Amino acid sequence: MSKEYSNKDKDSIGFDFIFDKNGDYIYTASEYGFGKNVKIRGKITAPEDGSYSVSIVSSDGGGGQWQSIKASEEISCIISTSFFHKTTITVKISSNKPECNGHAAIDYSIS
Repeated sequence: MSKEYSNKDKDSIGFDFIFDKNGDYIYTASEYGFGKNVKIRGKITAPEDGSYSVSIVSSDGGGGQWQSIKASEEISCIISTSFFHKTTITVKISSNKPECNGHAAIDYSIS
């Protein structure tokens, strides 16, 4: 992942990934979120001719699921974090493009 944009109100992260033989990609991370809500906006930009299903889940609540997303179509959700422990966030992307390189961009802001 690489930070593409940053200011005091929001950050932007771009990342590359590879779909497995079933057309799936799963990313999981645990971080301290200090009890804040995080607004997420994102889009898959490659491959351009793909169709996607996306799931974003926070261990402390929030997220969402989307079906039949096209490249560059924006999705958004709010996830919750905990003040007392690490929050685990899981992003699952399923595609009709197995074993293919992908790219996504995420904008997020903390409230």
